[in-house]
Parts: sequence; structure tokens; C-alpha cells
Amino acid sequence: MEQSSMKKARHYGPQTKQAMENFPFPVQSVSLELIYDIVQIKKAAALSHRSAEELPPVVTSSIIKACDEILEGQHDDQFVT
Repeated sequence: MEQSSMKKARHYGPQTKQAMENFPFPVQSVSLELIYDIVQIKKAAALSHRSAEELPPVVTSSIIKACDEILEGQHDDQFVT
């Protein structure tokens, strides 16, 4: 099977897909910079929860790993921008 005919997996949920179908008109997009800023806040929260031992280490590690991947640009195509 050719690479071009394979569909790329999407990480957003069915609600986002439905909204994109229901509102097909041009709307103001969210910049990746704003998304990165929100991700930095989420990462800081995960680090705080880890320090306070409020969440299991496996949970905070997963959140931090996902945040790092997003901040490195690995999932830019997964955001509706």
C-alpha cells in the first residue's frame, strides 16, 4: 500500500471531528503558540502534582512526556489550527 493512500491517525476525538463537520466555514484559528503556552501550563501542573505526590508517578510521567512531545512539534498536525 502506498504511503499517500494510508490515512494518518488522528489523536483528537469524535467531538472535534463532528465540530469540524458541523462548522465547515472559515473561523479564526488558534495559533500553535497559544497551544504551546497551554501545554507549558499543563506540564507545570503535572510537575507540581508530582512534587506534592497528588498523582501517581506513572500518570505525571505520561503527562510530562506528552507535553514534551507536543512542545517539540511532534503533534502539530493533530491540532485544528
